[in-house]
Amino acid sequence: MPQNNRQVFKLVLYSAGVVIITLIVVVMFRNKLPKEVSSNPSVWPKFDVNALPPDSNGQMIRYGYRLIMETSNIAGPDVQNPKMRFAGNNLECRNCHFNGGQDKNTMSFVGVANRYPAYSKRHERMSDLKERIDDCFERSMNGNKLPAESYELKSILAYMNWLSKGVPKDLEGVTVKDIDFPKREPDKEKGKSLYMVKCITCHGFDGLGVLKNPIIQGGVKYVIPPIAGDDSFNNGAGMSRMERLVKFLKTQMPKDNPGSLSLEEAYDIAGYVSGLKRPEYKGEK
Repeated sequence: MPQNNRQVFKLVLYSAGVVIITLIVVVMFRNKLPKEVSSNPSVWPKFDVNALPPDSNGQMIRYGYRLIMETSNIAGPDVQNPKMRFAGNNLECRNCHFNGGQDKNTMSFVGVANRYPAYSKRHERMSDLKERIDDCFERSMNGNKLPAESYELKSILAYMNWLSKGVPKDLEGVTVKDIDFPKREPDKEKGKSLYMVKCITCHGFDGLGVLKNPIIQGGVKYVIPPIAGDDSFNNGAGMSRMERLVKFLKTQMPKDNPGSLSLEEAYDIAGYVSGLKRPEYKGEK
């Protein structure tokens, strides 16, 4: 074989080898889980949206994460594009689903896609994950359903599916455990007094939250979210019901010392908070 032909042949082989190795690396990177997943139900997985590849799926998952973390900036009632005003208040999904729904022993999204379809007490029938998201936007966000074919809904579902991939169905800590309720009516006056001592510093007078300074701080609207008033969840939301609210207060509040409230305290505070003024749910019951 002439010298020039041998050099061309070597170059072709070298180029082919580089292409093959690149393809192998790309496939391995794409298929690698961006978190530590174990079949052990006591091992909590780790997540990092920044470790996702820069492809369309990774972009969609990251956008879903952003929608959870800064809902009001993207889909709130004050955004510039009227077609993007899906939420009717300035809450963020992460106000209830801490750290983008990634934290253990909270109302997390970890493994949530593996738990649906599921029976809905609210609808008294089986419900899928899309409908559960719709409920949150109509009730907790006091807004409207995300269109079925919207990039926003698909991105949230992609994010939740990513948080569920490889997660054992019996993983410990995927949600807040049920608790027993006191066998009495809540004392709302006592609950108000307790609120003034344990809750007002964060959530403000009458539960109206603490606004950010848009010039100094920027970002989303509230430092601490409102739990009453026009910018709160409506009276059709799960958090407006004693069953959900007591459990949330007992296990998650105060945010800097969760679990420090006694059951009696959480019960009475919930009785007071549930009676505060908030928007009325106007959708189907």
